Amino acid sequence: MKQLISWTLRQCIDSGIINNLTIRQSVNNIELNRINLKQSKNNLLPAVNGSLSENLGIGRMIDPVTGQYQNGTNWTTEPSLGFSQNLFNGLQYLNSIRQNELIHQSSKFDLEDAKFNLTINIVNAYLQVLYTKEAIGIARNQVSADSVQLQTTSDLEYVGKKTETDLLQIRSQMTTDKYTHVNATSQWKVAKVNLQQYMNLPISETFDIDYNTSVELSQKKPDNINTIYSQSLSFQPIVKSDSLKTEVAEYAVRIAKGAFYPQLMLKGAVGTDYSSYAKQTTTTYTNTLGNIGYLQSNPSEIVVGNVPQQTVHVNNYPFGNQFGDNFNASFSVGLSVPILNYLQVRNNVKRQKVNLSNAILSEEQTKVNLRKTIEQVYVNAENSEAQYESAMEEVAANKAAYDISIVKYKEGKMIATDLIVLKNSYIKAQSDLLQAKYGLLFNNKILDYYKGVPITF
Repeated sequence: MKQLISWTLRQCIDSGIINNLTIRQSVNNIELNRINLKQSKNNLLPAVNGSLSENLGIGRMIDPVTGQYQNGTNWTTEPSLGFSQNLFNGLQYLNSIRQNELIHQSSKFDLEDAKFNLTINIVNAYLQVLYTKEAIGIARNQVSADSVQLQTTSDLEYVGKKTETDLLQIRSQMTTDKYTHVNATSQWKVAKVNLQQYMNLPISETFDIDYNTSVELSQKKPDNINTIYSQSLSFQPIVKSDSLKTEVAEYAVRIAKGAFYPQLMLKGAVGTDYSSYAKQTTTTYTNTLGNIGYLQSNPSEIVVGNVPQQTVHVNNYPFGNQFGDNFNASFSVGLSVPILNYLQVRNNVKRQKVNLSNAILSEEQTKVNLRKTIEQVYVNAENSEAQYESAMEEVAANKAAYDISIVKYKEGKMIATDLIVLKNSYIKAQSDLLQAKYGLLFNNKILDYYKGVPITF
């Protein structure tokens, strides 16, 4: 026989939260929003980009370094480094940072709301397992009582105090109660399956819950609806999330309006270049003896002296030298003034204002839905309490009648049909009491949860 593993309510809730795919997606959304927030802050930094261009030219072309036409094959290298810095853009970057901070916070509350809803579902499923388990106990007790009653009827029929009809009716009732027991067992198994599915666990025959859980009902009068609603508004994650989303929409309007303002940009670039056409020339001077004139007194007499000679040397221009010699830098400040851009900015502002209106309405709708939910649970709790008190009286009355009927039946003063009617009334009263008990328990726990009280048994 497989060993059953008993889960407490707390373990079921914790496991469900860990395994729930929607909650895991919410965790991922928080991380994405954190990255978006970081990026919006990084947008305040300057943009720096480097480039490198390698060019091969063949034929007649202008040398980019010398500016002269050349024929042949030329290889040029042009590296550069540029930056741009937004100095002012209508505070769009700053408003985006604040907007992304709110989105990040809102996603955290969305996660808490997902946990909140899953917890309620698991609590309900857990109580269903407890309820169906107790229903099995009631059905089993009835089958045991039928067995005793069948033996009693058989003995009385043997001595002639009961008829065969009485015996058949008791046996028929026992068959009915056995079916009720089987049906209760089936519902218990289904309840365990539902609980495991809320926990996102594969169905296992070894799964079970802790039936030692205390489910004593609180007799205190719950707070009024307005008090519970006010308390719930102060901490409900869905309310806080929608409130932040309204602020997000407000910042979207500010960002859209920022596009009306001029943009001031600072730009700069540094670079150099190299060309295989480029040459490096040097000039040297030497003195040689030569005719520098004639004597004035004797024009036929040559005068000899030092005559300077110029020599031009053309050498390759080294790669490293060109990079240093051709270094250049430029800086500029640009102002862009929006004048007419198909009215896109104006229409975008209008769209964001509509989105803001929808966000406000969504926030109000969330509060209305919360109030309706609390009102419904509160009324259900009141009804369950009244039903529970009435059911306790019903059980007491029907038990007393059934106990007396058993005595009368044994004495031969009551037929089996009447005994079965009273017995079924007693069974129904027990079933009503069980339903009212768990209905009241669930509604009271949910009301506490809406007040911020952790659910514990």
